[in-house]
This record gives sequence, C-alpha cells and structure tokens, in this order.
Amino acid sequence: MTKIAKRQDYEFRKHFKNKVLLKFFLKYALVFVCLLVFYILSLALNTSYPQKLEQQVKYRVAYSANRLYETENDWTFFFTPNKSSKIDNYADSLMMHIVYCNDTEPIFRSVFGGSIYGDTYASSQLESLNATVNGNPLGEKVFYSRYWHGYRIWLKPLFVFLYYTQIRVVNSYAFYITLLLCCIYLYKKVNIQSSVALLVVMIMLNITLIPMSLLFTTVFVISFISIIFVLEIFQRKPKHLGILFFIIGSVTMFFDFYTYPFLTYGLPMFSIISYEIVKGKKVKDMIKNSVVCLCAWLMGYFLTFFANLLLSSIVLGAQEFTTALNVIKFRFNSGSNPVGIFSLTSKFLYNTYSVVRAALREMMVLPHGLIFLIIAAIWLPLFIFFRKDVVKYFGYIIVFLTPIIWLAVVSGPTKLHIYFQFRGIGLSVLVIIYFFFTSIDFVKFRSFLTRIKKK
Repeated sequence: MTKIAKRQDYEFRKHFKNKVLLKFFLKYALVFVCLLVFYILSLALNTSYPQKLEQQVKYRVAYSANRLYETENDWTFFFTPNKSSKIDNYADSLMMHIVYCNDTEPIFRSVFGGSIYGDTYASSQLESLNATVNGNPLGEKVFYSRYWHGYRIWLKPLFVFLYYTQIRVVNSYAFYITLLLCCIYLYKKVNIQSSVALLVVMIMLNITLIPMSLLFTTVFVISFISIIFVLEIFQRKPKHLGILFFIIGSVTMFFDFYTYPFLTYGLPMFSIISYEIVKGKKVKDMIKNSVVCLCAWLMGYFLTFFANLLLSSIVLGAQEFTTALNVIKFRFNSGSNPVGIFSLTSKFLYNTYSVVRAALREMMVLPHGLIFLIIAAIWLPLFIFFRKDVVKYFGYIIVFLTPIIWLAVVSGPTKLHIYFQFRGIGLSVLVIIYFFFTSIDFVKFRSFLTRIKKK
C-alpha cells in the first residue's frame, strides 16, 4: 500500500471513529435531556394541584403525622433490638414534610427546593413535621435541595386518597408484587436457582420490615423492574444495554434518598451474567459487559446529581451549590487525615474491613447466619468432590465487589446509616448463595449415589 493510500485509510478510519463517537454522545445527551425534562415537568405538575386536592393532601399528612407521633418515633424497632430491625420514620417524616410544604413556593422553587420548616438535620423530623402540621413550626423555612426528592410524584397523589399507614400497605403490595414478578421472570428466563437465591437474600435482609419504610423500598422496586427490562432488552437488542443502564442510574438518583442505590446496577447485572453463564458465554465478555454497564450507570447517576445541583443553584441561588458541597465534604470527613501513602492505605483497608464486617453482622443475625452456615457446611464437601468448572463464575467479580467498594468509599456515612446501608452487602451474598446452588454437578452426585445403592 502506498503512503497516499495509507494516509487516506487513516483519515477514513479517523473520520469514521469521530462520527461514531459523536453519534454516541448525541444519543446519550438526548436521552439525558429527555429525562431531565420529564423530572422537572413531573415535579412541576406535583406542585400544581387544585386547591381542593391540596387541602386533602394537607389534611391526610397532618392526620398521619399526629398518629405516627402518638404511636411511634423517628426510629422504631420491630422484632429484635438489632439495628437491622429499625425502620426509618425520620426520613419518611421528612418526605411527608416536603409534600406538605410543596405548594408554599413558586413552581420551580418548589421543584428544586424541597422546602420544610425547621432544620434538615433536626434531632427529630417526626417532631418537626408534627409541629408544622399543627401550625407551630419549629423554625423558618429551609431548602433541602441537594436531592431531587422524586418520590413526590407518587407519594403526593397517594395522600389525596390515603393516610400514611394505608400508604405503607400499598407500598407492601408494590414491593411484594414486583419481587414475585421478578422471581417468576428469573425462573423462566434464567433458572430456578437464580430466583431462589434472590428470594433467600431478600429474606435475610429482613423482608417483612422493608415495605414498612418508604425509604427502604424504592431502590428494590426499581431493581426488580430493571431486572425484567434489562433481561428482555439483552435478549433482543443487547447493543442498547449501555443506554438502559444509563437511564436506570439516572432514575435511581431521581427517586433514591441515599440508601443502597448501586443495587439498581448490581441486581440487573447479576441476572444478565447468570443468563450469560447458562448460555455459555466467555468470562471476558461478562466482565466487559459489567464494566460498560457500570460506567453507563455511574454516568447517569452522577450526571443527574450534578444537574440537580446546577439547576437548584440557578433557581434558588448559588449558595445551594456551596451548601451541598459542604455537606458532602462533612459526610465524607471521618476525622484527621493520615499523612503518607502507607497510612492512607492502611486506614482505607481498616475502614473497609470494619464497615463490611458491620454490614455482614446485621445481615447474619439469627437465624439468618445459622441457616447460611448450614448451607455452606452442606455445600463444601459436595463442592470438593462434585464441583463444576468454576472459572465462569469470575464473570460475577464486578458485581461481587461493587457493594464492597461502595461501602469502602462511603465508610463514614455508612457507619451512621448501617441500619439500612447493610442491605447493600446482600448483593455480594447473593453471588455467594447462587454459587452454592449452581457450582455442584448434581449429575455426578446422583451417579455416585446410584453406585453406592448398587453396592
């Protein structure tokens, strides 16, 4: 090939690559803009109720707040004194407070403000809510603008017809129905082991308690719905997987109130890898898919977060951006900073170990830990003598490490919120339990039992 031909070929490849990158960027940018428009319009409509409906919402929030104040507190324990048995009425009260104050500001200030009376870090949000609904607010109006508070688009319409205790029941239906549909779908599209493993892990995460708190439920419902959509898209048009995880990451940030957001990446990705293993895909392809989807999810999640900070600072004032950054710095500051790479590394590893241990301790409370150990004890000798090829299970490595890395990076705030953050480690436990269920060659095991019977 002549120099001119080589040059022309190089120019063609460069032009083609730039064209592909431009198309990729425009596609994601268009989807992101559409998502932002949907978020803003849905929240704007949420602040524009007719006066009669607004009065119904305020009446039911006020009644719910008074009843909750009489019967429970900000952190109520059920079943056991373990932290994993605590529900978060503190966050739910804050949600109701924002819904109650939804019409006290002009539309766009309400969309990005998330205003309440008092303090976003009050010692008791239930007390603060109760004071507001009874006409004696505990302070001036303040903004809680660093989150989208997207739950308002479904919570406020429910308060038109229902009280908080009734919304808990609706929340339970949404949680259990989506979990059931997800398990059925996994059974049909992947295998029964993946369905049973997910159900076992959900039981270990204190399944009866999750729907009692609106804060705890949202991420799980998004995850269960995402599993169904992701598997369906992956089977039909796998090239759209990246954009789908981008959307899931963005939607998670819109709705999530900082619980265990990475589950909306990890649970759908677990289902994809399980499907790929059944279909005999290569490990490197599984890891590649995991990394691409994780990057897309992170991009959607953080772009949506920073878009809210930017838009709220434009609508409410630049101080909101500064306040949000200061809060983030405060949350992640866990004391004096060590000097030197060795000190930094040792502190990071220790924090990772301590927070993962704390999460596992909450998940493995009796009888869950005992059942897990029994399963492991039965599995180990079977695995030694009748194991399958385990190389393919390295495809789960990104999914397995995701909650550990998350807990390590946010170890400071996680220690404060371990009573709900512990559920994130369930993703790693899910991989382990699925490995227990599928790494034994039961054909060999049955043949072994048949030979023993003949003897």
